[in-house]
Amino acid sequence: DTLESLLYNEAMNPLKIVYFGTPHFSARLLEKIINDSTLPLEIVTVVTRPDKPVGRAQTVTPSAVKTVAQTQNIPVVHTITPEELTALGVDLCLVCSYGKILPDALLRAPKHGFWNIHPSLLPLFRGASPTAYTLLMG
Repeated sequence: DTLESLLYNEAMNPLKIVYFGTPHFSARLLEKIINDSTLPLEIVTVVTRPDKPVGRAQTVTPSAVKTVAQTQNIPVVHTITPEELTALGVDLCLVCSYGKILPDALLRAPKHGFWNIHPSLLPLFRGASPTAYTLLMG
């Protein structure tokens, strides 16, 4: 399936999306999805890493994605099961810089699966810095 065909086929009802992400890069994409009124999407839940201590004072700080989701009153969880995805009636899961490997059972749960959004040209440029290497190679 392509996004265009999914959106066309589901035009009468917005696609129910669960968004997986953690850092600022991912939060910016989440904001763009939320603010684009032309996309027939409904973010029903956000899955992000737990809050963690940051800086010298070790202040417990939420992820950037959690902060965006909370400002939009979108439920936030740190884990989700295949059964919970099914119960939510999720059509598609979007993953952008989540930071964890997802189990196969979870990947098979949504109607249209999981789509990973990554700014590099994987698998062409692999390694420790695939995004930086993509930029360096032009």
